[in-house]
Amino acid sequence: MTTTKPMGLARGSSAFGLTDLDGVRVGHVTENAALTGCTAVLFPDGAVAGHVAWGTATGTRELAALTPRHLVERIHGICLSGGSAFGLAAASGVMRRLESEGIGHNTSAGKVPIVAGAVVFDLNLGDAGVRPDESMGERAAYAALTESSRASGNVGAGTGVSAGKLLGVSCATKTGLGNAGVQTAEGLRVAALVIANPVGDILDPVRGRILAGARTGPGSKELAGTTAVIRAGAKVAPLQHNTTLCVVGTNAALSRVEAQWVAEQALMALARYIDPPFTRHDGDVVFCVSVGRQQAELHRVAVLARDALAGALVDACQSAEPAGGLPTCHALKQPRA
Repeated sequence: MTTTKPMGLARGSSAFGLTDLDGVRVGHVTENAALTGCTAVLFPDGAVAGHVAWGTATGTRELAALTPRHLVERIHGICLSGGSAFGLAAASGVMRRLESEGIGHNTSAGKVPIVAGAVVFDLNLGDAGVRPDESMGERAAYAALTESSRASGNVGAGTGVSAGKLLGVSCATKTGLGNAGVQTAEGLRVAALVIANPVGDILDPVRGRILAGARTGPGSKELAGTTAVIRAGAKVAPLQHNTTLCVVGTNAALSRVEAQWVAEQALMALARYIDPPFTRHDGDVVFCVSVGRQQAELHRVAVLARDALAGALVDACQSAEPAGGLPTCHALKQPRA
């Protein structure tokens, strides 16, 4: 068996991603000046999907359609967006583009595309007055259908994200959108896309050190260590600018119950490699989609999903470019002992 490892990848792209799965297309709209954007992950032929939403600050839509008891058996898109709750409007644009292409759930009145959505808070970096809207969502969907992209870094919903906001956004580290994947000799494929925007620090899965997170001051290149700051009882900033969103995809044949379980298992990558994970100001969501018929043992799919998500977190840090006055992980020093 050959697999990718959850380690650093080339800046701006990854060696493997969701777009390497047949039936998955990804498109972005990036607003560099405003530091926001949206990402459309599309399944023109439909996908079996599950999810887990973990945290007290989620911003989502159509998650009910991903539950095992829901009437609709397949979804057609996931819209990931900046703009906080305002950004949920972008999913309507994704629906509009899919409808125009004749993609959707069959009803007596025509096609109804099923598009789930989730947002991150990126309003504190860039121009808070520019938010992903229906037009932006439609353009992202068009890009997915016409020029599917495996780009990483400051792109789409990853344009305005960062890690380590405990001491304020000005002390955070710039992150972005990350991709990674795992492929076995038997043809099983599992890939992950992540929008890395946590309150906590992101850890290197290989060395266990902080990869990106809170810095000791606005101009500092030294990492503070978010958990250490909390443990010491230091005064922290009002927490905003948060939430990590993930899409895990596989060519393994999964039921909706199994897809939900794989999403729950993949969530453990966030628990392991974000410190502290799942704060009261995070609203993390993991989607899992099945777009193939590959036969695979379910626990193996879940473990590989966790590995892929860990690698995507690394890529989200290493592929990011400085923006909004924030440096990337390439310029940082580890906390003092």
